[in-house]
Amino acid sequence: MGAADTEWLGKIARSGWLVLNRDAKIMERLDELAAYRAARVHMFYLPGVATRDHLRYLVETNLHDIVMYATERNPDVWRITDNGVARFAPRTRRRLPG
Repeated sequence: MGAADTEWLGKIARSGWLVLNRDAKIMERLDELAAYRAARVHMFYLPGVATRDHLRYLVETNLHDIVMYATERNPDVWRITDNGVARFAPRTRRRLPG
């Protein structure tokens, strides 16, 4: 088991690094979301169930866009898919009627 997300995000804060990640739950856990925001890094999500070869393909195919987005001034979160790189939109919880 590796370091907690809050720990490694704190260690790379303002490093200029970008993050390739497969754990989209960071955006749902309040302490991890706060650590991400404090770190001010660009984060790119890869599919969690993808094989090693598929992950390599996604990074190689989208490397130009990954670098382009990672050089933007304000850090953001992106999703890398077979269709390219797109801004990450966290899931919103539906409100129950009533």
